[in-house]
Amino acid sequence: MAKGLNYLANSVALLGYRDREQGNFTTVAWITQVSVKPPMVLVNVAPGRYAYQKIKESGEFTLAILSEEQKEIADFCGKNSGAKVDKIKELNLPVVPGEKVSAPKLTTAIANLECRLVQEIPVGDHIVLVGEVVADDVPYPAKRPLIFHQWKYLD
Repeated sequence: MAKGLNYLANSVALLGYRDREQGNFTTVAWITQVSVKPPMVLVNVAPGRYAYQKIKESGEFTLAILSEEQKEIADFCGKNSGAKVDKIKELNLPVVPGEKVSAPKLTTAIANLECRLVQEIPVGDHIVLVGEVVADDVPYPAKRPLIFHQWKYLD
């Protein structure tokens, strides 16, 4: 692996998708804004991930931007497959459905982005999902985001 890539800092988010009664989440850190008009983001996921299959089926997803106080949520959602674990139920996460998509929003996140999938691009060992932000909310703008840097959370 290119050692220089370890110096990129990334926000950590929960990627929400339609599944079960309330939906489910997986943790992602390779996300970025790619357009202002229309507002668009990209998120990278491994093609074998359960979340990818569910997003491909529904054509929509959410991104819940986590705060630095939510490391345990990020760890649990990243280490457990949604195919086996209802993470919302297991962690008793406070969620509501999106206003414009059916994927869940995390009410304790700094911000939630509701996205419609507009493009999938296979790149190396991941799939780039490009989503148009069709709604968003920022319940906790003063909180600091959880940042992933050099394979650990930045303090």
